[in-house]
Amino acid sequence: MISRSMRLPCVNGSADGSELFWCSGILKVESLTTVILYKCSVDRPDCSRCLSNITTPPVLMCIWCSSQSLCAVIESCNQGIQKVCTARPQITLTVPTSGPIEGGTMVQIIGSDLGQRFSDIEEVKLADVLCDHGGYEDQYIVGESVTCMAGSSVVKMGPVSVDLRDDRTSQGDVMFSYNDPKLTSFFPEIGPASGGSMITINGTDLDTGRDIEAFVGSEPCSITTIQPDYIKCINVNSTVNSSHTVMMRFDSHSRATLDGTEFIYIFDPEVSDVDPKRSIFSGGNTLTITGARLNIIMRPQIVFTVDNQESTEICEIIDAGKMICPSPSLNFTQTRRKRADEAGGLVDVGFIMDGVTELLTWSMDNEETFQYVQDPEYDQFEGGVSKYDGSPSLLILKGRNLNEGSQEIDVKVYIGTELCGNITLTPGSLVCTPPENSPPAGDINGERTERNLPFVIVQHANLNIGVGYLQYPGPSFNIIHVVIPLAMIIVIIACTLFIFGCKQKLQKDRIVTQLEMQIAQIQNNYNDEMRTLFTNLKTSALGFEGTVASLPMMPICSPSKYIEVFIYDGLQTISGKMLSKAAMADPSMSRAMSTFSDCLKKKEYLEVLFHALDESQIDKKERANIVSHISLILMLDGKHALLTHYERNLPHE
Repeated sequence: MISRSMRLPCVNGSADGSELFWCSGILKVESLTTVILYKCSVDRPDCSRCLSNITTPPVLMCIWCSSQSLCAVIESCNQGIQKVCTARPQITLTVPTSGPIEGGTMVQIIGSDLGQRFSDIEEVKLADVLCDHGGYEDQYIVGESVTCMAGSSVVKMGPVSVDLRDDRTSQGDVMFSYNDPKLTSFFPEIGPASGGSMITINGTDLDTGRDIEAFVGSEPCSITTIQPDYIKCINVNSTVNSSHTVMMRFDSHSRATLDGTEFIYIFDPEVSDVDPKRSIFSGGNTLTITGARLNIIMRPQIVFTVDNQESTEICEIIDAGKMICPSPSLNFTQTRRKRADEAGGLVDVGFIMDGVTELLTWSMDNEETFQYVQDPEYDQFEGGVSKYDGSPSLLILKGRNLNEGSQEIDVKVYIGTELCGNITLTPGSLVCTPPENSPPAGDINGERTERNLPFVIVQHANLNIGVGYLQYPGPSFNIIHVVIPLAMIIVIIACTLFIFGCKQKLQKDRIVTQLEMQIAQIQNNYNDEMRTLFTNLKTSALGFEGTVASLPMMPICSPSKYIEVFIYDGLQTISGKMLSKAAMADPSMSRAMSTFSDCLKKKEYLEVLFHALDESQIDKKERANIVSHISLILMLDGKHALLTHYERNLPHE
């Protein structure tokens, strides 16, 4: 029998629970004996949970072994036995990480060594703002977490801290932020009265707090996505032509859109027709849906139902009265397809448009029929290759059921990577116009290049059918093989010539530059020599002039004085009064002087002037002065012949 105080490290036990195995042997356990099997380290990862009477009953006699950072029985700890916790609390996470500035956010702080009992918690702060933990003892988890209610604050961010009564303070870099969420806009602004619209609300700090709610008016908007800058929610129904404010609540604190825009409920969309009313089983045929107010739906879908099995496709809105939908594929099992064939291929057509349930059974409600037909079949090219000679310039593909439930808009034919245009469909053939020149080898994805020919693929609605290779006249692939190397050779030659030309030009430029530098050097040397010679000559002239001035010889006069003496020898010259600068600046005086100067150079004028002087009463000396002035003018103007003529002829006259 095992007493309650016995503590034996258990290793294993028998399958029926009647035997326990220890290293020392087998111990029989009586059927009425109660045995507690435990391990101190299980669910006790830190000192607080290891030494707490709440998580570790004293009867287990577990201690904290600091040397191993492990909760264990005393016999397993060689050193570092602790019966009192000294480690600082560690904070690893807060839920949530932010709250509104008004406060009121319930925050759970998660970590380790957060006290052995609730009374150990002295104080909790979020960004240096007190967080009230007193009323949340029931949510306290020994050593692991403490819950508190955030107080109010301004917008800021700061660390989270927990203080224990034994003066231990938490450590860690976990932050908490106080935010002021704002709603800036939302889309769409209108929706069906039946509700179900996916509304996107834009703003800032929209992920603030623990409890985040959205409303359209007083009715909740079910949130599906929360991001810092937007949230998405689905609204409920309301009355037609009613408008409501879009708002959010962050831990019970409300925010509305800044511009005051309201969401408006209008009449539900209507569908009046589906065209065409046939499709192939694989789906993908283009269906044109007409109706009213179709554009108020953000993500419309078409639904086909056969034998209680649904298939859907997303539609594209064109405008308020039109949208385009691909027909859904009926991926049935053979049994279901057989039953669908037996039912004539009829399907029920409906539409998923937000919360508008009336359109889910559109075909039944409007007694419209829609039929599925067999998929088209295309014949393969004989031998896998078809020769195309371009005469006529048409490609004809054979098959069956080609236009059953399909239109030309549903079909594309790719020859290699290029389209075959102008498609025409008949029940047994498809005709199109291939590209004029052979496309690159392979298919639309660049595969199937082994024959160096373009591969033909028919995209018929959702089907992709390969029919074989198309061979254009002549070995188009050989031309490519010749053209590419030839082009490369031309490019290489051009590059070589260009480089050689650049080198020649650079060499010529260097030679020209050197010659220019040599010429400039010669010119500089010549200028230096001339300046030196001129300086020496000037110095010698000055010395000679000083020497001549000191010698006793005939007097030296200035050039102007010499001319005056030479011309007016024996005459008494009278210096006339010169005109003032103002008088000379007068335009009339300038023109008169210019005209007079021109006249003095003319023979006829001078003869008249000389005869007038002879007949005048002017003194001979004055006349001599005038003649001397005229002689000087003719001499300065280079009229030597004219001057010689008068000097020889006038005395005789």
